[in-house]
Amino acid sequence: MSAKFTVMKMLRVVEEFKQLDNDIQTDTIQVFLLIAANAGISSREILDATGISQSSVSRHLAVLSEWNWKGGPGLGLCETLEDPTNRRSKRSWLTQKGRQFAAKIVRMIDTAMDVD
Repeated sequence: MSAKFTVMKMLRVVEEFKQLDNDIQTDTIQVFLLIAANAGISSREILDATGISQSSVSRHLAVLSEWNWKGGPGLGLCETLEDPTNRRSKRSWLTQKGRQFAAKIVRMIDTAMDVD
């Protein structure tokens, strides 16, 4: 597979995220991908994997959730719930919409495409 082919696939994935939210931040995409790869990941694990602050992790999770941190509609791609074994901890999973979106971008990556 050529480098151009790989880059074009990556560009298509970014464009899919931009269709959800034209102003989406790369850190928000990174948080989504971590949740997609690690169902039930804790906020602390996201912080450790990304190096972004706890408050930023919370904001990115809110953007991906049903309601964003400003109280407006979020993307509805994930849900974050209190960890039943540690009430101070929160864990995140993809919603049905999030699982469908993740499957779509995986198909985009796995499917061959024409590149000139």
